[in-house]
Amino acid sequence: MVFSRSAAIILKMDTDHEKPQSLHGKSPVLLLGQLARFNLVGIVNTAVDFAVFFLLDSLGLPYLPAQACSYACGIVNSYLCNKYWTFGTPGLKAGEMMRFVTVNLAGLGISLLLVYLFHGLLGLTLFPAKTAATFFTMLLSFFGNRLWVFRNAARSPGPAR
Repeated sequence: MVFSRSAAIILKMDTDHEKPQSLHGKSPVLLLGQLARFNLVGIVNTAVDFAVFFLLDSLGLPYLPAQACSYACGIVNSYLCNKYWTFGTPGLKAGEMMRFVTVNLAGLGISLLLVYLFHGLLGLTLFPAKTAATFFTMLLSFFGNRLWVFRNAARSPGPAR
């Protein structure tokens, strides 16, 4: 009962304007709600990324260009879903888009390096190499998006209305 009530509070939309405050004025419920939405979006992004990656791999594209293409598809999905649903920022803003691209280019570089390290140098098969690279890139992306890209929306509890 306590868990289901907590989950309902964490995932609820912004229906009231009273927010509990914690360290630095940020609500722990807000942070957990954003993290939950970010991870749900991340699951979809990962599915898009993996599907495109392994489709391109099966068509004979070398794994590094396949990684770059699949990651780009995940980036587009991520921007739209996180902007409007996770962090609830309205409108298109050039600075926000540039920060988003910067965070994701850093993520792409790290993911390429890690896939190459795990597969190309250490000899892991592609699935565990890709999975490990995805995990580390997810951590970078969440904190980069929350603290830098959508920083002005980090205090809003949910999607824009």
